[in-house]
Amino acid sequence: MLSFLSSSDKSSRLTTLVFSLLRSWIPSTTISSFIIMDRLKSFNLFLNLEIVDFTFDILQ
Repeated sequence: MLSFLSSSDKSSRLTTLVFSLLRSWIPSTTISSFIIMDRLKSFNLFLNLEIVDFTFDILQ
C-alpha cells in the first residue's frame, strides 16, 4: 500500500509538471487551460485506477 501511495504521488507530480509545461507553451486562454487541466485530471484518475486494479490483481 505504501508503494502505491508513493507512485500516486509521483504521478501527480508528473501531471503538475506536464501541465505547467503545456501552460507555458500554449497561449494562456482560460478555456484551453481549463480543457487541458480537465483532460489531465481524467487521465490521472484513469492511471490511478489502473494502478489500483493492478495491485488488487497481484494481491488476489
